[in-house]
Amino acid sequence: MMPYNKSFSLRRRTLAAVALITGVAAGLLSCTNRDSEFGNNLIPSSQIMGTSIDSATVVHTYYSTLDSLITSGVTYQPYLGSFIDPLTGRVTFGAFTNLTPSGFPNSQYFGANPVVDSMTMNLMFSNFVGDTSKVYTIDIYEVQGHYFHPDSVVFSNIDMTPYLSALPVLSFDFKGNQSYFTVKFPIGFARKFMDNTQGEANVYYSDSAFQAAHNGLYFKLRTEPVDPSVDEGMVVMLNLSGTIAQLHYHNQSPGTRDKPQIQDMVTYLSDLAPDFLSFYTINYDYTYSDIAAGGVDPAFIGDTTADRSVCYVQGLAGLKGLLRVDSLDVVRIKNKAKALGYSKVVVHRAELQMSLINDGADEYGQSFKNLGIYYSYLEGRYLSEYDILMATVNPSYKATLGGGLSYSRGKYIFDITAYVQRMFVDSKVSQYTTELLPSPALINALSRSRIYGSASPKPPKLIITYSMVK
Repeated sequence: MMPYNKSFSLRRRTLAAVALITGVAAGLLSCTNRDSEFGNNLIPSSQIMGTSIDSATVVHTYYSTLDSLITSGVTYQPYLGSFIDPLTGRVTFGAFTNLTPSGFPNSQYFGANPVVDSMTMNLMFSNFVGDTSKVYTIDIYEVQGHYFHPDSVVFSNIDMTPYLSALPVLSFDFKGNQSYFTVKFPIGFARKFMDNTQGEANVYYSDSAFQAAHNGLYFKLRTEPVDPSVDEGMVVMLNLSGTIAQLHYHNQSPGTRDKPQIQDMVTYLSDLAPDFLSFYTINYDYTYSDIAAGGVDPAFIGDTTADRSVCYVQGLAGLKGLLRVDSLDVVRIKNKAKALGYSKVVVHRAELQMSLINDGADEYGQSFKNLGIYYSYLEGRYLSEYDILMATVNPSYKATLGGGLSYSRGKYIFDITAYVQRMFVDSKVSQYTTELLPSPALINALSRSRIYGSASPKPPKLIITYSMVK
């Protein structure tokens, strides 16, 4: 008798198990050729669906300008200066602020026999852009003949020229890396702020009375840059939360000590200065862009007769992209469904992908982190996937639209499912062209994005996943 070999028996059982598994696998593989419509005869024909993914939908791109923004009451840090970006040309900012007296020294206002000594303004600057090694001249003008009330709505394209004094009341040289600066106004200008009238006739009786008499100050760079190879210019923020004007005076009344005193006039909103207004003006000149380096061509701004290879997006009332979904592609998908015997198209997801042009390591730093799509930004009409009001007032609001820049993929990705679904329902979408702009939180940012357009090697891609329903 052959002795029992335990390992041999184990191998035999293992081989048998492998043969069994192999047989089952072969049986399963033989099922792969089975009719994929198996079981459909049990489903009513009206309920049979067909699912498809279409990535050939064409999105045409152009670019135009936003024209203007409301800049009053939105910031304590208005922009000031002028700067040339080789891709988007020159932008120039002017800054306005009113002055608000922060209380009175005594019931007699300035006391008996007041004498003005001087008037100074302590300025604070932040967020420097451009060539900070050069010295620039900043002019301060007195605003005349127009009272910009704190409830005023001021747009960025306002022409301030008719409201300014013929000459600046003060000019000073400024280097872009200075965070604090003190200026001294001429004594003649300082004396305008002395009013010792008693009662309500005094301009210091209320903030509104004071501002009606003293209409505010306007800051602007004296010389705009014209050659970026020599001087690209500079833009800074005038930080009004740290800016204050002071009227220095003393009294010469008999029998009293000649004591210097100060009347503060603040330029920011506070309990002592509730009637505050600041805004900034914006002017673009796109003729300073370098077309050879990929800059915007001014001849094509607003031209929608031909697709563009680049789609530009700027903040601060600059360039906006225009996106137009080809309605013929929608008709093509409808006809495809109809030819297969289906009556409706149900969109599960419509994802728009737009690729960022990355010509250098700093491109991501200059580009917007989030973009939004709107029917009309200035009219407050937006895609239902993106509530512009909620996004502006509620920091925790999360839009289903998306629009975030994927750094790993170099793409902006939008979920426009509801918008595209309405295209498949007759008469629901009449506007196939939308605006591509920064998200509301970034609309006042000095940034810009360059995105591949529809006439480029990497055109926008609209991927539609849908079902066809009978």
